Amino acid sequence: EEVLADVKDRISQITKAVAEQIIQLNGGKPVSAVFVVGGGGKMPGYSEAIAEELQIVLLQVTNTNCISHSTHLERTGTG
Repeated sequence: EEVLADVKDRISQITKAVAEQIIQLNGGKPVSAVFVVGGGGKMPGYSEAIAEELQIVLLQVTNTNCISHSTHLERTGTG
């Protein structure tokens, strides 16, 4: 139980920092959707916390698998 409380506190700290960065990178404007990628996004409660911090509906926060950079380059032809 103590470990879960520590994890929840850490997730809250992380998602607050991530939300602030997202808004800053979006020119100070709110966002309508966020794609959560990577292993950290699979932490219990992470998507819910991001949605709460960004004040968006949870259904708009999508947890997806990350496409590797090399796959992205092959698919888009960019780089």
